[in-house]
Amino acid sequence: MINECFGVNDLIIRNKLLGAIKGTSAFRRFKDHIIDIGIEETWYSFRYERYKETVINWCKDNNIAYVE
Repeated sequence: MINECFGVNDLIIRNKLLGAIKGTSAFRRFKDHIIDIGIEETWYSFRYERYKETVINWCKDNNIAYVE
């Protein structure tokens, strides 16, 4: 999540998200913040694309065919 937070261009939002992921209940606070600032859909789209990229790279590294 830290890498994703640093990808946010707005410095105020970035700092708010980085602050949310510290300590206990970090995932819950992060989710609450993305809802509060109205980027929940953007976040989940971004996360999906990063997961997809990771899986595709893994398939390529292991010579496994995949369908997008």
